[in-house]
Amino acid sequence: HFVKLWQCVAVEAPVVGFALRFRARIPGGQDGRIGAWASLSAHESAECLGAGYSGTPAGGGGSIPSPPPQVVDEWVERPAQFLEAPPGLQVRSIRVLLVVNYGSSGGEARAHFDDVSLTPLVRMTIPASASLPGQNGAFFRSDLSLFNGSRSTARVDLSHHCLAGRECPPAVVGLDRVVFVPPRSSTVLRDVLAKISRAGTAGPLELTFDGALPVVATSRVSSSPSPGVTNGTTIPALPRAAARTRSVLVPLSWGGDGLEGGFRTNVGVFNPEEAQVEVTLKLFESDGEPIGTPFSRTLAPREPLQIDDVFVSLDAGDDVHEGAFLVVEATAAVFSYAIVIDEESHDATFIAGVDDSL
Repeated sequence: HFVKLWQCVAVEAPVVGFALRFRARIPGGQDGRIGAWASLSAHESAECLGAGYSGTPAGGGGSIPSPPPQVVDEWVERPAQFLEAPPGLQVRSIRVLLVVNYGSSGGEARAHFDDVSLTPLVRMTIPASASLPGQNGAFFRSDLSLFNGSRSTARVDLSHHCLAGRECPPAVVGLDRVVFVPPRSSTVLRDVLAKISRAGTAGPLELTFDGALPVVATSRVSSSPSPGVTNGTTIPALPRAAARTRSVLVPLSWGGDGLEGGFRTNVGVFNPEEAQVEVTLKLFESDGEPIGTPFSRTLAPREPLQIDDVFVSLDAGDDVHEGAFLVVEATAAVFSYAIVIDEESHDATFIAGVDDSL
């Protein structure tokens, strides 16, 4: 037997998705088994008409069961339930459903809901992550740090996209890619790609969480040139607003001694859109003179691309002065970055693309 309450909420602007959080209390001393739960569905109509899209509620929104006999009037909070809108679905309304289920055929059942909240999801992008061997005996791995500044448990969903041209295992779904960070706590995930079954790959990592909670995400990609020693660089989690249609990467360093010395520069671009995008990369000397050959590529939806040893790959040769820079032009907003690697120490410097509007 079920008692259902629902409310339709209009959606006025495109969003990544929604987070539903609630608390419930089931008073003790009641006969039979009683549960309280909540769910979401997305609709293309403004009045929540039709079947709607419910997605997969992995990681949140679970039922709150009857308390044991010795517990009376205890409020319980479940981690947020996420609903991400699939590509192509024009969401115009969200239905929030509260349900009390009970097993007895007669009598009454009592349950209380409080702090029911529906908030937009936020998606941050770490442009580069890795868990694979590199050149000169290096092995690169990414560690992820998550801090939850709220007084509620924060759910963070992880989604990884393999670099173009690399074989990628099937995407991980369900709880294996969901992280729960306790209130006022931090969590560190060592070699995070290995933890979500993406060892041996590289590419951007997307983090999705409740926009109402103050979640801070930072990553570090590092290698170990000798036992007990690591060299690496911090790679921040960037908001969607950091993606640009025209960006510049500066400065890029290069050493002309090949793999036995100097620097090597890798450049990457990630298309966060659900449509393909055209990108063009152009190299310049510090005085603004073009060098090498411009590189153009069509990126599929959510496709990343990394060009290793960019000066050689774009036919700029070895004789490149310090202060050289690269301009990324795209038909839609993309993330761009460069990683400058010291070939001797394996130490790396991360450079995020900045706006280059003319």
